[in-house]
Amino acid sequence: MVDARERPPESVGMERSSLAKILTDIPGVENKKDDYQVSAEVRLDVHLGDDGQAMTLNDVAQLTLEDHFVRMVSRDDESRHYFEYDSVVGVSARSVSRGSRRPGF
Repeated sequence: MVDARERPPESVGMERSSLAKILTDIPGVENKKDDYQVSAEVRLDVHLGDDGQAMTLNDVAQLTLEDHFVRMVSRDDESRHYFEYDSVVGVSARSVSRGSRRPGF
């Protein structure tokens, strides 16, 4: 019997092709080759995780699928983030209705 602590770590993330299929399926995300632009009417969040830790990159405006990593640009401050595909564990998207307010002060 193998002790669970001795097992090699399993990848929790997704492959490039899976991420591309997910992004193509989201209304309001426009695809040009390997570049995905998120319209202002959509809030797209990318969930990242590794070995029991997780975080969310909120309000992504652009994703570019490179050979071995994904580049993401934040809508608010246009900061750039780079992650390997196996760090991406999920994507969530929601429509923003006109006149609605985002939480905050």
